[in-house]
Amino acid sequence: MISKPPPKPTLFLYGAMAKPNVMTIVRNQCIPEETENIEKILTGWQRAATLFRKIEESEKGVADNNFPINIEPNPKLLEIQNDPLFRYGFSIYPSEFKIVEIDNLVAPQRNVSLSYVEELTKRIPKNPTMDNLIDICLSTKQKVPTPQSWQNAPNVFTFSSPSVDFRFLGGFPKPLTNDDLQFCLGGGQPIGAIILFYGYGTGSINVLQANNRLILNNGFHRVYTLRKLGITKIPVVVQKIGNPDLEMQPQILGLTKEYLLKHERPVLVKDFFVEDLTTILRLKNTIRTVQIQWGDIPNDTAV
Repeated sequence: MISKPPPKPTLFLYGAMAKPNVMTIVRNQCIPEETENIEKILTGWQRAATLFRKIEESEKGVADNNFPINIEPNPKLLEIQNDPLFRYGFSIYPSEFKIVEIDNLVAPQRNVSLSYVEELTKRIPKNPTMDNLIDICLSTKQKVPTPQSWQNAPNVFTFSSPSVDFRFLGGFPKPLTNDDLQFCLGGGQPIGAIILFYGYGTGSINVLQANNRLILNNGFHRVYTLRKLGITKIPVVVQKIGNPDLEMQPQILGLTKEYLLKHERPVLVKDFFVEDLTTILRLKNTIRTVQIQWGDIPNDTAV
């Protein structure tokens, strides 16, 4: 008999969420026991939403004029900076290593996987040094789950991972080398190749600096875990956006750039540690899949 995977305990900042979003999550993503409890959850949401509106009023402007501070030179930083994965990952905006305070980072995220936080906690040493924090926060090579793979057809592969950060990373033409020829199992006379990447998002925690705000752009679970362990300042990559109206992407995790940049009191990381603003819901266990497929286009053109 195959046992069902356990539910995923997830912390939601539901006081900062719209009621329809909360209802959708409870009805579609939670285990049946939570769905049956929806009225109680919504009663708690009403109290949390009222509290968050009071916080919005009393803390207007707290996200503004939030500037990072300089980080002392460290050999590890130079090593990361010279890593090709780092250079390619941060080639769009001017960027530099800085220290930021966790609490007042603008947080696009609304949920925290508590099982992943537990896993991260085991990796973080007690009283971490700056070298430890650089490894945790800035290294391009973080520990990630090994994905499973299936070949569904000669030209179709499917990969899966429990991580929500698992994704297709793009395809690019590649000049042929002698090492490549051993993989040309179909024979023929190859003259070029395309390499397709799948994996995880950038390992370096980064924030977007725009309009005197610092917006957390990735690495939320590590940031949450470090703050839960009592660490208030961390090294990150700060990406400077000179003209947010033109340069910033329209949305981050479903939140518009107008909200992130212009709301008088957007959601901050510290809100996740206000108990009355949050609730824990048990979600169905899911995996994220990436499918890669290729083939000829049957369209011979006469010239």
